Amino acid sequence: QTMSGGNTAGLDEVREAINAISREAIGVEVEFQLVDALEAPAEYPVWLSQREQIDLMVLNYLDITSYITPGYLAPLDELLEQYGQGILDLQERGSDIVGGAVVGGQIYGVNPVSLSRGSGGGLWIPVRYLQEAGFAYEPDQIYTLEELDGLFAQLKALYPDCYPFGQITTDRTFSSFSFLYGGGNWIAAADSADSGVLAPDGGVFQDFYETEDYQTFLAWLHRWYQAGYIYPDAAVTTLSPTELLKNGTILSIPSSSAPGMITDEAAGEEVACLMTSPVAYGPNNSSTAIRWVIPAESEKQEAAMKFLNLMYTDRRIVNLFAWGIEGRDYVVTDPEAGRIAFPDGMEQADLPYQNPLGMYGNMTLQYEMEGNALQQEQENYAAKAVPVGMEYAGFTFDSAALTGEREMVRQVLYRYLPVLESGSVDLDTVYPAFIADLKAAGLDKIIAEKQRQLELFLAEK
Repeated sequence: QTMSGGNTAGLDEVREAINAISREAIGVEVEFQLVDALEAPAEYPVWLSQREQIDLMVLNYLDITSYITPGYLAPLDELLEQYGQGILDLQERGSDIVGGAVVGGQIYGVNPVSLSRGSGGGLWIPVRYLQEAGFAYEPDQIYTLEELDGLFAQLKALYPDCYPFGQITTDRTFSSFSFLYGGGNWIAAADSADSGVLAPDGGVFQDFYETEDYQTFLAWLHRWYQAGYIYPDAAVTTLSPTELLKNGTILSIPSSSAPGMITDEAAGEEVACLMTSPVAYGPNNSSTAIRWVIPAESEKQEAAMKFLNLMYTDRRIVNLFAWGIEGRDYVVTDPEAGRIAFPDGMEQADLPYQNPLGMYGNMTLQYEMEGNALQQEQENYAAKAVPVGMEYAGFTFDSAALTGEREMVRQVLYRYLPVLESGSVDLDTVYPAFIADLKAAGLDKIIAEKQRQLELFLAEK
């Protein structure tokens, strides 16, 4: 898959370098079929229904159950046992390789191994604003909404024409609740909040948007909007949060606290992250994620699994996909630390090849660009993560029979979340209408089916 910002002019040489390794290691050669990441959701069903010769493909945040139900994908259990030992070894050592891709007791997909584990909420803000407000910042402290409220009041007094809380909701398709309240309070268990969430102390799904926590969250947003802390055009602006931060319209951006979410380069100055929740991780049970799959119509399934296994075990393969040809696209500056740099006199735009999509196998084997401390920060961040809801590991919600209802629920969310979470509407009237429309769309039916599947899964487990 390709995307804006990637370079593929030198892809033929990359393929040849990969094949030179794979021919010797496993007796397999590969051809590449390019597809734009944004066009793949439309292209894939056409390829598969017309039986194109596709032997290995990546679902980039596409619902795997929508490919399993029509019979497009091959189960991988036997292939993994015979040809995927390196992948299984990573699973054994704690990497969540198949989470969310097990349906009907069979494995249909393999997840990339990421450097990052866990996530929490955070407020990214230029350091100079904290200094000017006299706000004592501690990197590991968890800040409450009351403490943020005090900070916003100080910033508003210092910058009356600016908006301290950069809650931008234009075209928002998901709730920003976890950016402030944290993801550990509720467990999405096997999918996003549009199909129900679990309380940490019980196995009963409920509508996340009806919870007391979510209503309290909306009340804070409305209060901050009325106090002038939220940009009045938050739900309609065409400018990105980083653009608004750079031009001084907003003074902070709520997001995940994971390293690199908002960089100094993106903000145009040094930023800090005020953590708003602990770092937590749960089972990777969502049916919608990045997954490598083998089409059922493939005539080369064994070779495909052999090559997939190589992507998870051979550092050379991982870095060819990510960075290209050593000497042409990058130079190694520190072999022991695995650090690289662009060749002398070259910048990213000059390179014949670079793929910014981190999805090719085991990302812990990938080189780190010189001057980028992100990898170490990610490792330190992951070390803080605490497990939440791991008793539900392995559960995948199969919602293929509820495609219509899920789409209607999403349409309701797309219509309401931008205005509700901008804080700009009257909650006494808009919130009840929101809940009523979710029910009319079929959310209760989705939650009931998800509960049925969970109880069956737990009984069999």
